[in-house]
Order: sequence, then structure tokens, then C-alpha cells
Amino acid sequence: MLGHAVCKEDAHARPGGSAGAARGQGMLAFEQAEGSDESVKALNFILEAWEEGTGSGIAPELMAYAALYTALTDLVAAFGEESVVSLIKGLGPRVEKGEFTLYRSRQ
Repeated sequence: MLGHAVCKEDAHARPGGSAGAARGQGMLAFEQAEGSDESVKALNFILEAWEEGTGSGIAPELMAYAALYTALTDLVAAFGEESVVSLIKGLGPRVEKGEFTLYRSRQ
């Protein structure tokens, strides 16, 4: 799955990308924090869990739904429903622009 880096050209990339557009209630956009050591460490933990789950035969779609559910419930607990709704509303245009579309190299 996602081994070491998240980029549109990575042939092994999986869901990742940026995780936020909302900035209310102290919620930091992922773009602002993605260079920090803690963000990289967090991403690596998630990627390891993803690889373990899919390696155990769990469908990537089920891993994605579980990850989204977990992320949203934690964000609501930390920042409240209103901030999370703002985050979600900002994701639609980003998805439509292809920000989360992975381009795979063919070999």
C-alpha cells in the first residue's frame, strides 16, 4: 500500500493526501502541519495499520470507511460538529478538482 511517501505519481499510493480545509475552533489544516515531525509520524502509523489491515485480507474500501469514521468521530470530539461540517464541505470541490486522484505509473 502506501509505503513511504504520498504523491500523485506514486504507483503504490493509497488514500492520504491533505486532510482538511476547515480552520474553525482551532482546527489546523493538514497542509499547515504536514511538514511537522508529528504529522509525518502520525501518517506513518496510519500507513502501517493500513498495510497490516489490507495485508490481512480486509478490503481497502472497508479500511477507508473505518478510517473516515474514526477520523470524523475524533475530529467532532476535538473540534465540534460545526468545524467538521466546514471541513467536509470543503472536501467536495477538492475531490472534484482531482486533489485526491492518484495517477499510477504503468510498467
